[in-house]
Amino acid sequence: MLAWFIYSLLFVVLLLILLIITGYGTFIKRNDIFLYIFLLLAGFFLHKFNIIPSAFIASACTLGVVFCLYYRTRNVFISVALAAINYSLALLVWYVTFALFHLTFPAYSANTYPYIHVPMLIFILFIGIAVLVFLVVALCIRKLDTKYKFVQTLELGYHKFYTLSVLLFAGIVAIGIFHVFASTHNNYQEYTVISFFSYVALLLASIIFAILIIKTNAQEIYLAEKSSYANQLEAENQSMQYFRHDYKNILLTMSIFMENDDLEGLKNYFYNDLKLHSKEELDLAPLFKDLQNIKILPLKGIIVEKVKQAEQQGSSISLHVPIEVAQTSMPTIKLVRCLSILLDNALEESKQVTNPEIHVEIRNDSGATTIKITNKKQNTKAIPVGTLTRKGYTTKGEGRGKGLSSLTRLINTTKNASYVIQQDDETFSCFIFLQD
Repeated sequence: MLAWFIYSLLFVVLLLILLIITGYGTFIKRNDIFLYIFLLLAGFFLHKFNIIPSAFIASACTLGVVFCLYYRTRNVFISVALAAINYSLALLVWYVTFALFHLTFPAYSANTYPYIHVPMLIFILFIGIAVLVFLVVALCIRKLDTKYKFVQTLELGYHKFYTLSVLLFAGIVAIGIFHVFASTHNNYQEYTVISFFSYVALLLASIIFAILIIKTNAQEIYLAEKSSYANQLEAENQSMQYFRHDYKNILLTMSIFMENDDLEGLKNYFYNDLKLHSKEELDLAPLFKDLQNIKILPLKGIIVEKVKQAEQQGSSISLHVPIEVAQTSMPTIKLVRCLSILLDNALEESKQVTNPEIHVEIRNDSGATTIKITNKKQNTKAIPVGTLTRKGYTTKGEGRGKGLSSLTRLINTTKNASYVIQQDDETFSCFIFLQD
């Protein structure tokens, strides 16, 4: 019984290795460890006292893992897929260690399922192999995710993929039941081969389903970005049409003054009614001078638009662009969306503070672009970055918590891009770093 308890504990340890290394903070947090320990104890006593048939123990525990993961991720497919990968990989390790030892050296292994009663040194060696396998797999997943960001792509899916999730879990239950049947049947050698490859199939199915969903989600995200870009172009085109209409009317009005040789009236109209300044004054205006250094027109356009919004709500945006910025390593549409998210958040927060201030700084030095946006915020304690960037989190009301999670996705899906958030009781700053 002690060997069975240690072996059950091993399954929990393997699960924790997989979850902590691949996604601490996303798949698991410190308090979740107690949930998995409770799950271990529940499964152990269910088996010890034969409360439910042994064929369903693994399925019941895996279902518990799914619920624990869903509690953390709120994503059905990620929960089921992770549970399926953990379960199938753990059983495959069992097959190539304990089960293979039992088949090869039946005299040294008790002829009782799950064949874990082996010499102590062999027992320790097999546990070490299992831990090593899970460490290697978890590190590989983490490295691949760092490069391709497929976990975030799964999280940001527009569909929940319940059918694939149900199929995966049904596969877990069916294969688990057959596993116990195969291992305890009189002709278990023949059934063991089928059982082994069924776990291979479950592992491959989990990976293939995940890849299909990642491709689907990536395509939909791409189409959404294209749609957003098209909408922005349409809005800019409409704005240009308004400008051309106003421009023609202004010229028409000015021509009337000139036709009547009313120079004084023209001057009064130009300087007072149009509220324009001389070119010398425009050249001295800091915002105008810094805008001239932004050669990326959509980027300049979004800043001008947000400056207008700030003026309308009684706020102000200062801009500092000391060196000409003609291009960055981030696609323009993504860069515009990042700035739009941060400036919208800053404008929203500025409504809640006295003497609001928003500062935008763009530097381009040695092939690297740094964008810094700072705004005053309510005098509250700093909120953890992980909470701020969590999908759905907001301090501004229901349905308005998509900004920083979208920013995270945009940054993480761009090569050589990163960001840092700094905050204290009075100010909030976000730095975006773009390496060429």
